[in-house]
Amino acid sequence: MRTWVLLVAACRAASDSCRGKCGYWSDSCWCDASCTAHGNCCDDYSEWCGSSALELRLLTAHADARCLDGSPAGYYFRSANSSRFLVYFEGGGWCYDQNCAHPTANGTIADCTERSRGQLGSSSKWERLRWYNSGALSPFQRNNPTFFDFSLIYVPYCDGTSFSGRRNTTVSGLYFRGADILEALIFELKHTLHLPQASQVVISGGSAGASTVLWHADRIVAGLGLTPGQAVAIPDAGFFLDRTDVNGIDCWPNQMRSLAAVSGARGHARCLERYPPTEAWRCMFPEYFADLISTRTLIVQSLYDSSEIQYTLRLGCFPGDGPACSQQQMRVFQQMPSQHMRAWAPLVNRSGNGVWGIACVAHTMTQHKWLNGSWAVPAGSGNTMAMAVRAWLDRKPVIWQDDVLWPHNIPCHTSPPYQQIF
Repeated sequence: MRTWVLLVAACRAASDSCRGKCGYWSDSCWCDASCTAHGNCCDDYSEWCGSSALELRLLTAHADARCLDGSPAGYYFRSANSSRFLVYFEGGGWCYDQNCAHPTANGTIADCTERSRGQLGSSSKWERLRWYNSGALSPFQRNNPTFFDFSLIYVPYCDGTSFSGRRNTTVSGLYFRGADILEALIFELKHTLHLPQASQVVISGGSAGASTVLWHADRIVAGLGLTPGQAVAIPDAGFFLDRTDVNGIDCWPNQMRSLAAVSGARGHARCLERYPPTEAWRCMFPEYFADLISTRTLIVQSLYDSSEIQYTLRLGCFPGDGPACSQQQMRVFQQMPSQHMRAWAPLVNRSGNGVWGIACVAHTMTQHKWLNGSWAVPAGSGNTMAMAVRAWLDRKPVIWQDDVLWPHNIPCHTSPPYQQIF
C-alpha cells in the first residue's frame, strides 16, 4: 500500500495526464479503472477516461457467433443516454494466401490460422474495457462535434472475412462464422439495445470494417426494421477496386477469391442475384453492386488509398515518401482518382448519397484527420470530414471530391502515407 501511495503522489506531482492514454501506462501510473479505486492517480482521469470507456459484451448466448479460433464474438458499448447510435465495425484486412499470383486453399488456411492466434481472430485476449477518444469515435465535443453525444457500439473484428464467412463446420479447426456473428449482433442490437426505437442509427467502419458496411448495411437495416429516415451508412476507406497490380498480376482480387472459396464468404446480398455462382466473388467488390445499395450512404475515402497502393497495385513506391516512382508507376498512381470516381458514381450520384474524397495519400481517416483543417476538400475550403458528415446528416448535398491530382491539394500532400488499419 505504501508503494501505491508514493506512486499516486508522484503522478500528481508530475501533473501526469491521461489524455490519449486511457487504458495504458502513462509515465508513472495507469490510466484505467484502478485509478479511481486508488485515489485517481491522474488528475484528469475522470475528464479523459472515466466516462468514456466502452465495456465488452460477449455474444455467448449465440452458439454460432464464433471468432476464427472458436471463442465467442462480441461488441463494446458506451451509452450516451441518447436515442442516436453509432455502430462502428473494426477493420484489419482479411486472411488469405500471401502468394497472390497463385493462392491456394492451404495457403489461405495457414494465414487464417495465424490470425486466429491474435486479437483479430480471437476474443480470448480482448480487454474488458476499451477507449476511443479521438476522431469520430470520441465522446468529447471538442474532439468530435458530430457524434460526441451518440451511444457507441464498437464491433471488434475476429472472423477475417468482413463478417461474411458461412461454413457450418470447421475448416482445419477454423470457424468461418462471420455471417453468424452479424446475425447475432443484429439480434442484440434489436432486442437488447432497442435500436428499432432509435431516432438515428449511423453504420460505419474503417478499411475491412468499411467493406462490412458496403456489403451488409442493407442487411443490418432490414434486420433491425429501420426506416430509410432512421439509418445511414458512412464507410471509411472500404471502396476497394478490382484491379491488377502494376505488373498486370491479379493479386489482391485473387486473394479475396481464395478467401471466399475457403470461408464461403459472400458480399452484398442483392448482388448475388445479379451474377451466376461462378461470379459470386464480384459481390465483394463494390464497383459491381454500387447501384444496388439502398441505404443512404456517404463514402469517405482518399482518392489515393494507401492500402490499395500497397496491396492491390503493389506499386513499390509512395509518391513523396520513400523510393521515387518510375513513369509507369506514376501513370498507374494518377489513374486512381478517376477509377474511383467512375466506380462509385452509381452510388454517390443518387439523391441523398454523397462522397468526401481527398487527393492525398491516406487510409482510414475518420479517427485521425477528423477535424484537421489541412485535410479539406478542396484545399482551404474548411470542408473537413467532420464538416462534410455533419452537413450530409443535415440532408445537405455533399459531393466533395478533389478535382486536382496529387500533389496539388498542398496542405495535406506532404503527410506520410497513413496505413493504420482500423
